[in-house]
Amino acid sequence: MSRTLLGLALLLTLAAPVRAFDTVVNYQRSGTRELSLSTNCGISVAASTGGNSINLSPSGLGYTGGASDFDIDPGESFLFTSTLGARPGAGYRVAAASNQDADAIVGETFVEGFVGAVSLGVEATGGVGAIDVATLFGGAALTSFRVTALETIRISRAQWRLPPGVSTTADIASNFFGAAFSFASPLLQCGLRLETADGAFHVADGGAGLGIVGGASDRIDAGESVLVQFEEPIPQVEYGLSDSTNVGGTAAPGDHFIEAFDGNGTSLGLRAASDDGGYVDLTALYGGAAIEAFELIGLNDSFRLDVVLLVPEPASGLALSAFAALAALAHRRRAQATPSTSP
Repeated sequence: MSRTLLGLALLLTLAAPVRAFDTVVNYQRSGTRELSLSTNCGISVAASTGGNSINLSPSGLGYTGGASDFDIDPGESFLFTSTLGARPGAGYRVAAASNQDADAIVGETFVEGFVGAVSLGVEATGGVGAIDVATLFGGAALTSFRVTALETIRISRAQWRLPPGVSTTADIASNFFGAAFSFASPLLQCGLRLETADGAFHVADGGAGLGIVGGASDRIDAGESVLVQFEEPIPQVEYGLSDSTNVGGTAAPGDHFIEAFDGNGTSLGLRAASDDGGYVDLTALYGGAAIEAFELIGLNDSFRLDVVLLVPEPASGLALSAFAALAALAHRRRAQATPSTSP
């Protein structure tokens, strides 16, 4: 995210806060990457031992070298950082783990928490599933945490809680790190829950957005649909499409229906939209109503869901103007095509 976008996100913190929600980054992909990966929803990860690279697999993060390129082997570590500063709700998920010492705990690890450059100490943990790092450190809002494996593990996700009033951009193109891959439904990413009853999700090679495996293509085809859900009603929501076709030869490609839902799950009605190269403004389409979910429904044209922009707070004048600037800048971007004492 550019400095300008970050500045706008920080500006939004001045508005009235509401209940925050989790931003989750999914690392279950194929393809080796560099020593660090970052996302524009506020979480980065860096390999903090040796000089080898991160390796992504369908099971999650691994580390090239050592006993296995697909695992985090004993002695290897990763540093997870909130790029939006100290936040509550830090945690990660272990997708697989070994029990090399044959005791009662699989996947034993050390976790070190940080606020800025200050270490809060090292805690021992283990197991498969969700690891609540914040609770390990008394519920502290952490800037970063380092996970060092004592036994072999794979990490599939990391998360923090989004601060009240800070906008987030769930950019499918950048947050799935490149090469084509398929994910089962539901899919959690950057504070969104995405579901489809039409098969597995497909992320296009080169980051062209989210589609559905099968049908006429691996895009969202006629009769297929994707449900996008938030953890709370959101008063400012836009989304963008990509890789759209124009089967009917209409003025714009990517013709589709949208159905939005409020905080009670009540339908706000169907609307028609298309891909004009910019963003579809759900806030405007539904007369300013707060939206907790929306469904994209394919018609004759095929398309991919590329990005969702949202501001999870009441729509003050400040939030509205900053959101408008954020969306305009994002539209322009689319158009242009071992534990230690410091992190």
